[in-house]
Amino acid sequence: MNTYMAWVGQNATTGQPHPITGRMSKWGDLYIFKSKKSRDEFCGKWDNINNVYPVPTNRKEAKVKYFAGMTQHKYDMMIDTADWYE
Repeated sequence: MNTYMAWVGQNATTGQPHPITGRMSKWGDLYIFKSKKSRDEFCGKWDNINNVYPVPTNRKEAKVKYFAGMTQHKYDMMIDTADWYE
């Protein structure tokens, strides 16, 4: 099943660094959608609070850009157990 995601956050790091690479995750929230249409509607309606904007993304890009501090196993578990946003 395809997952459509939107990242809402700021350019600040959080959490522990990755044990091998030393990279850190970025602060923010990841929203997961069942359809591209619902993700795009979410991005279009977002209220500009605290100067943050939703960024459409996918599973691989979200891991590389926003969750670099997590191991692949922890990231997969987080995505697989996350609630879908509707």
